[in-house]
Amino acid sequence: MNGTLAQLIAIVSYGNEYLVNDNLASDFYDTNSTFQFCNRVQFWDTVLKKSFFKKSVEPGVVAGDPVKWFENLKQDGFKKLKLVYKPSDDQSFAKDYKLAGFVGGGGKWFIEAINSNNSSTFWESDWQVTNQNASDRKIWTVNYLNRFTAESTGDIKDDVAEIQQTLKKVLSDIAEFAYKNELTNWGDWFTKAYDALNAGEPEKDFYHTDIIINKNYSLQARQVFFSSAKAWVFGGMGSWNDLGFSKPEDQTKYETLSDLLYQTIIRSIVAVFG
Repeated sequence: MNGTLAQLIAIVSYGNEYLVNDNLASDFYDTNSTFQFCNRVQFWDTVLKKSFFKKSVEPGVVAGDPVKWFENLKQDGFKKLKLVYKPSDDQSFAKDYKLAGFVGGGGKWFIEAINSNNSSTFWESDWQVTNQNASDRKIWTVNYLNRFTAESTGDIKDDVAEIQQTLKKVLSDIAEFAYKNELTNWGDWFTKAYDALNAGEPEKDFYHTDIIINKNYSLQARQVFFSSAKAWVFGGMGSWNDLGFSKPEDQTKYETLSDLLYQTIIRSIVAVFG
């Protein structure tokens, strides 16, 4: 799973722990692994600026870190965070799954912040390298931008139990394809993701051990999420996306299965966090 999406999921999970359960993890930004390469994470909105001569509405920082943003949301009557995904409008050049390993590629993710009056603000992340040679490897500055306000998207998402069965089928098919084409490492990768769907501790061996607050999600929801996270193979050079096949029928099946896996992972994440 790429760092951009991992951070979005962490913000939604820990934000809801405060907004819903009134439990604020004050060290979330300082200690959570999804921020380990970030030197700054800010939240921007339009703010009223006053001078002696005029008033104007301009973009401005409303929270200097995620914890402060959580506090602002609660103070302003927001009750819940969720993830929303929007596929790219034009995929004629490349399908979303082929660009998902690059910052800004693979469709758009938003954090939807839902107010008590069921209106929502939609926040999108913007990652920029601002300190390439940082000794602590904190090279990224992340700005979350309030893109627009609209009615709440409601509860339009897959049922967790149903998407679990879909994910099982897709992972089984793509693992079989990998083994058939002597791609043993990739076959094992997909099998590991498949096994998480039946595991009692599906989060075991996942890189971001602190990505979500496990107690707030059922075992089935955690199985679906961690399986989809472990099945993420969409990167750049050297990744699953970088493969090619000499036989046209194999190439076609590879592209079909890859696209289906990507769409199923997206649906799985939205089912749990949407």
